[in-house]
Amino acid sequence: MFENLLTFDFSILQQGYVLPAVALLVACLIFLPTLERFDVSPILGYLIAGLLIGPSGLDMLHHSDALETLADLGVVFLLFIIGLNISWAHFREIRPLILRIGLPQIILTGIAVAAMAALWDHSLALIALLGLSFALSSTAMISQYLLQNDLLKTNRGKLVMAILLAQDLAVPVILIMASALGQSADENWTAIAIALVVKAIIAVGLVIALARYALRPLHHTLHKRTKTQEITVGLTFLAILLSATLTSMAGLSKELGAFLAGLMLADSGFQDRIHRDIRPFQGLLLGLFFITVGMQIDIREVISDIGWLFAAVAGLFLCKAALVTFICRTAGMTWMRGLSTGVLLAQGSEFVFVIIAAAMASGLMPSNVAQFMLLVTALSMLCTPLYIILSEKLEKHSKSKKPS
Repeated sequence: MFENLLTFDFSILQQGYVLPAVALLVACLIFLPTLERFDVSPILGYLIAGLLIGPSGLDMLHHSDALETLADLGVVFLLFIIGLNISWAHFREIRPLILRIGLPQIILTGIAVAAMAALWDHSLALIALLGLSFALSSTAMISQYLLQNDLLKTNRGKLVMAILLAQDLAVPVILIMASALGQSADENWTAIAIALVVKAIIAVGLVIALARYALRPLHHTLHKRTKTQEITVGLTFLAILLSATLTSMAGLSKELGAFLAGLMLADSGFQDRIHRDIRPFQGLLLGLFFITVGMQIDIREVISDIGWLFAAVAGLFLCKAALVTFICRTAGMTWMRGLSTGVLLAQGSEFVFVIIAAAMASGLMPSNVAQFMLLVTALSMLCTPLYIILSEKLEKHSKSKKPS
């Protein structure tokens, strides 16, 4: 009897959110203070933490549904905060940049990457999907950088956000492609596309109506009656989860729903309080997302394919940096401003992991191709702190020169 009482059930550590939460706290308490002494980005700290505690390192933690759910919440919260920092007036201000630079960037980069992918024996559908997937950049990492450095409302921040927002709006279309292209060609895709567009319009309309006519008045009423922090946090969680659920039910990304909810609350008058009260949750959850990215870097695969991997990461960097520079220049910006923007956005996107999962589920992407693309994406994201440093130097150089 006493022996049973003294027996510990260690299997519970493999269940639910216990190990993911422990891993995140260990990263915060050990890695971040250590790296801060050397002025290293927290993002890089989380990536290194994931690499060390994941299967390629100490093998303390494996990818799980629970871990993925927590990591997704981090990106969702980030998109909500971005929306909270961008009012409708600000969105209308950057709309021309979305059309003149963001949209061409997706199209031209997609064509260029697809042309490189065509050198291998892939299907035309897979080539198109790879091109569009790698036209995306990391909204999570770059937006975090812009927020931390108060750059969102600068000219540089507006340009970068316009490109990122154009990419985020393209994600639902790419996800639909990933699911549809791997299925039977006998389906009536015209009818399916129309149904998806109708559902998307309904979902976006519901999110906007919910935020403007229900959540904003509720926030306003409760904020006048109480200053309890839990009220703000609870209402904000409700807004994020309801909006994300509505858009995901329509086949759109959860992140888009969260962004729209934040956008609706941006001019509410209490956006600063919302941002202050939920920021710690967002930071921790986003940190967990970067840990999961680090965990997906398989050192053995990197070593076995190191030449091709580095060639792919370098090719992605050069392709995206060059094309963004060219597009910015044709839009009337200086070469240095275009180059600094291109370098900053030269990594892969967290959405590539989601797109690859959808493509594998539909049978469009073989597992060996998926693993290679995951590694390219993860390694390019791991290089982002270096891209940021280079971009900042180029930006300083552009400010020291007269516009051409």
